[in-house]
Amino acid sequence: MTGSNLLTRIVFDPKDERAYALVRIVFGCIAFLNICDLWDYRETLFSAAGIVPINLDGNRYHLSLFYFLQSSEAVTSYFLFSGMMALLLTFGIIPRVAAICVFVWQVSYSAQLGFVTYGADSAMRVYAFLIMVSPLGACWTIRNVLTKSPSPPAQVPGYGIVLMRIQLAVIYIDTTIVKLASEHWRNGEAFTYYMLSVYSRWKSPLFADWAWLSTACTYGALLLEFLLPILLFVRRTRMVAMFLGISLHLMIAVTSSNLLMFSLAMIPGYLSFLDGRELSQAADRFRFFRRTRLS
Repeated sequence: MTGSNLLTRIVFDPKDERAYALVRIVFGCIAFLNICDLWDYRETLFSAAGIVPINLDGNRYHLSLFYFLQSSEAVTSYFLFSGMMALLLTFGIIPRVAAICVFVWQVSYSAQLGFVTYGADSAMRVYAFLIMVSPLGACWTIRNVLTKSPSPPAQVPGYGIVLMRIQLAVIYIDTTIVKLASEHWRNGEAFTYYMLSVYSRWKSPLFADWAWLSTACTYGALLLEFLLPILLFVRRTRMVAMFLGISLHLMIAVTSSNLLMFSLAMIPGYLSFLDGRELSQAADRFRFFRRTRLS
């Protein structure tokens, strides 16, 4: 098999449409929660009456629809519209249109707040784009559920899933390189600084007093982030890697005061690693659980 044929097979090999549906549903929920998280700050950060000058970020600002929607009423209306699009994406109602609108929202608010955005915003922007250009199918939409369609899930081109997987791997490769360049990660003190920082939900000197615990947590997190791109692409270790990676981000969400959206933004990438067999097994377990609970 030639290199070009191998690349074509990897990128366009059919994937179970339920994988796309699961990513779509979860990402739509996360996008909606992100809009809700910004709701109270909509006039302060997005309207002309707020604290962000129009030319603060130069020409980058013109990528944002907020450049044209500057009144409080217009900003509020756009928030409501974007929230509705996120819900439509979740429920699979006009999903392509909804995906485009959610991507435009992600670009708009990121361009408006470029000086305070962080990794979660970048990840959500990339996944919004990948969902927008991916096959969306008719699986697990509100129409499909209400009609109780018995048709088996279709096989659709897998390029979107492949790109989502690569994106998650790139995130971990990049963060590993950045952290290895930091003295605090190399000497094992990073977790101490994190637990004493503004990001910590419960600020405590415990990890400063117990240096061995900080060292273990720091090196453990660094080792896991280094291994995840490898373990996720190996079928035999994939489920373990998904469990460890999602657990890591749940721990970040629990121990941090303002990194919940970052933890949630990483979930769609993990879900893209589920294939048809694993999705079928999960669906069978869910049906069994539902039958036993109803009986």
